[in-house]
Amino acid sequence: MKMRLARFTTAPSVSAWRIARAGNRAESKIKIFVRYVLNLYREKEMRFSGLSVRQLEAFEATMVAGSVSGAAAALNISQPSVSRLLQELEIDTGLSLFDRSHGRLVPTEQGLLFYGEVGKTFHGARNLIMAAQEIRELKRGVVRIGTLAALSFHIVPEAIRQLRTRFPEARTTIAVRSSTEIVASVASRLTDVGVVDAGVSFLDTRCVATFGRNSVCVMDETHPLAGRERIRLEDFKLYPFVSLGELYF
Repeated sequence: MKMRLARFTTAPSVSAWRIARAGNRAESKIKIFVRYVLNLYREKEMRFSGLSVRQLEAFEATMVAGSVSGAAAALNISQPSVSRLLQELEIDTGLSLFDRSHGRLVPTEQGLLFYGEVGKTFHGARNLIMAAQEIRELKRGVVRIGTLAALSFHIVPEAIRQLRTRFPEARTTIAVRSSTEIVASVASRLTDVGVVDAGVSFLDTRCVATFGRNSVCVMDETHPLAGRERIRLEDFKLYPFVSLGELYF
């Protein structure tokens, strides 16, 4: 099937299609995000008003293990190192996280409250570090594609093949929908890029490319329209016909 990139022009025998994409520049925003995260958390020395990741790891490990020795074993560091990190954490936060009066560490009320916040915030921040690395290497990148059924057998697979050739770790998902559903999904950021019919409303999306493809109709050789070189949609008014359906257009 011969395809070409072109601006849409109305032609009787050509169905025009457009590629709709969300108005934001996703690639640029990802680069900005990665640069921001990598600079902020460079070499895993993320800081929260002076707090280091290592301090928070030592605190979390101690809370889970119930002892400094258990935390040291979990982190594969010495017990004195864990004790030092906990002391530095208390100094930096200004909190009394443990009661040491009976020869063992017992979490204080402040320690328990802080542990709850660590669970919500620290884990998310630590995941950002890993996500930034994966995004930079395009291991985590998932391109979500919405397409019409008519284009899901050649155009979209070819685009995916070229993507995987350049970025073997990249992943894609494909959803076959109607043009209206695809545009709505792109506008709501549930889909990254969609291939739709040119006649659909583009809402809050941006058309980044336009191309045409030949459409055909199949009929008996004795049909009144069979001898025509070009058939317009208006020509079907006088005859019953079967359409491919909304998912194809």
